[in-house]
Amino acid sequence: MARIKTVRADHSWESALGRFLEYKRAEGLAELTQNDYTQHVGRFMRRYPGAWFTSDRLAEAVFEYLAEDIAPSTYNNRLVYLRTFFGWCV
Repeated sequence: MARIKTVRADHSWESALGRFLEYKRAEGLAELTQNDYTQHVGRFMRRYPGAWFTSDRLAEAVFEYLAEDIAPSTYNNRLVYLRTFFGWCV
C-alpha cells in the first residue's frame, strides 16, 4: 500500500471521498459501485477516525481492519475499495 506523509488538517476524508467519486463518475462508474465506495470507505473511516492524518496510523488501521475475521470475499472487497481510494489520494 502506498504511504503518504501527512494530510493537511483542512482536508477531510469526506471531502477527499467526494472528489474521488466525482472523478470516478467522470470515468463512468456505476451508481451502485459509487455507493459501495461510500459504504466501505465510510465504514473504515468511522471505525478509525484518527487514521486519516498520519501514514503510520493509516497503515496500522488498514492492517487491523483487514485482519478481522471476515469472509474472503469481504476481505477482497475491502482491499479493492480502500486500495483504489487511497491510491487516488496519493
